[in-house]
This record gives sequence, C-alpha cells and structure tokens, in this order.
Amino acid sequence: MRGRLIETVGNVVRQLNFEFIRSEVAPEDPIEVQRKKIQVRQRAYEVLIETAINLVGVESKVAGFSDEEIDQTFRHIIQTLETWEALEKQE
Repeated sequence: MRGRLIETVGNVVRQLNFEFIRSEVAPEDPIEVQRKKIQVRQRAYEVLIETAINLVGVESKVAGFSDEEIDQTFRHIIQTLETWEALEKQE
C-alpha cells in the first residue's frame, strides 16, 4: 500500500463520486427514495471524513506513508468534500 495511497484513495473517491451524483434528491422522488439517497450521501461523507481522520492519526505513520503522500491525499479528500458541498448548494 505504501506508495499507492493517492491512487487507492483516488479510486475510492471516484466510486463515491458516482454514488454521490447518482443520489441527487429530486422533489418528485417518493419520501423513502429521498431518504435512501440522503443516506447514500451521508455515508459517502462519512467514508471520506473517516479516511481523513485516519490520515492525520498514528495509523498513517505505522503504515509507512510519507508526509507528501499523506498531504496530497488529504488535499484530494478536502477538495472532494468542497465539491460535494458546492453541488448540494446548487441543487
């Protein structure tokens, strides 16, 4: 995994992006569908936030990730979260 953190998290972000975009809540969606879509987005946020927390914790050092690798990955996560927030504001 060492040396592949950015690639691995990038792949996770790509999959979460697909789910996030597919889970746009439409007013005409039945209430239960809206709830499920909101849950999908909530879980996507949780995955990225948990990953970011782990990157700044001891786990990343134990795994042997370089500071540069961690910083680049952390920035990618922050950028993704900001993009999602902007998308939700537009909806």
